[in-house]
Amino acid sequence: MISARAISEVRRGSRAIALPRLRALGSGHGPPMGLFALASLWMMRAFVFSAALPAGTDMLGFVTRARENAGAAATSLWAPSVFGAPRQFTLDNVLGGLTTITHDPVATVKMVAVLTLFASGAFAYLLSHGWFGNRVAASFAGLLYMGSQAAVSRWASGQLNLEITIALGPLLILLWSRCLDGFEVGRMVAFALCLSGLALVRLDMVLYVLPFLGLLAVVHVMLAREQRKAALDLLRAAGFLLPALLALNAMQIVPLMEGIRAPWVSSGPLFSTSNLVEHSLAAYPSVLGFGREIGYLGFTGQQTWFSHPWVPTWFYFAAASSIVVLAYAALLRRRDERTLFLASAAILATFLAKGIRGPFGSPYMWAVRNVPFFGNPRNPNRWLIFQALAYALLA
Repeated sequence: MISARAISEVRRGSRAIALPRLRALGSGHGPPMGLFALASLWMMRAFVFSAALPAGTDMLGFVTRARENAGAAATSLWAPSVFGAPRQFTLDNVLGGLTTITHDPVATVKMVAVLTLFASGAFAYLLSHGWFGNRVAASFAGLLYMGSQAAVSRWASGQLNLEITIALGPLLILLWSRCLDGFEVGRMVAFALCLSGLALVRLDMVLYVLPFLGLLAVVHVMLAREQRKAALDLLRAAGFLLPALLALNAMQIVPLMEGIRAPWVSSGPLFSTSNLVEHSLAAYPSVLGFGREIGYLGFTGQQTWFSHPWVPTWFYFAAASSIVVLAYAALLRRRDERTLFLASAAILATFLAKGIRGPFGSPYMWAVRNVPFFGNPRNPNRWLIFQALAYALLA
């Protein structure tokens, strides 16, 4: 028999163990997460606390498809928007399923948009803290990333598919880096699920991530102490992930093989050269991360890539330039695998966002004409997503 005194001592001991854990959580990752939540609500206060919606067709399209795919339509084999057409299972099904619960497509899309803005800061924080172990620096990294023009412009335009890409980008980099550190089934499964989640949003969203995952693998193998082992680990990871990704995405791959696909799913270029020129950047704005595609903000007459509503243009450029200087100055303090990858990613993203414009625009044009799927994204400035992430962590 256990005495009442013994039970009392066990309870006191359990409370003594639980309280330090709660204190550790409160003094650990809790405050930064609260900071990102407050920043998300403040940045989207009109979106959350009023009936306001971002201007343009993107947000209205997501709201409409969320309503169309609610209820039984969420699992139907037929597309609700085209009579007699087989359906593809994408983000629309998820939005429809959530709308079945909320009974309001506008509330569903608003909820997802706010959560993804929060997740962009939170996942950038987790990547920075996981790599460098500094909570304060990681908190600033999260705020810089979620407040970058590459990120804010997408939320202001209601481009939910790109919002999710921006949010999942840091998490994919973190999970992939753990896969490269050593083969563990749990790590591989987590990465495969995350990448498949992005593919579910829209298949072409994966195209914006793959070059940087490949760059991280190259930098990891080149700088590894045991390059042979690192290369073999990479091959083992690929051997596990390829069939896993094929299995997880069978619901999209099988219809594609049967010819059931959206018009934009093509291995050849979909857009003309003039389209690429319109959505490409000059060298200096590309370095600063000033994407031309800021959605519908230009229609308000208050903010375009030529002006800023609060400060003179020169101040805006100077502030952005200081982030760039701080980012590359990080290499003066440390030049390990992670900082070199981030710097390389920033340079690669800057070059890609410049598109076919000079200087050195011909390699991009060659890739558009010869590399399958490379010419499908008509907005080269979307490559700035990973430049913003690299600048945020380095700065």
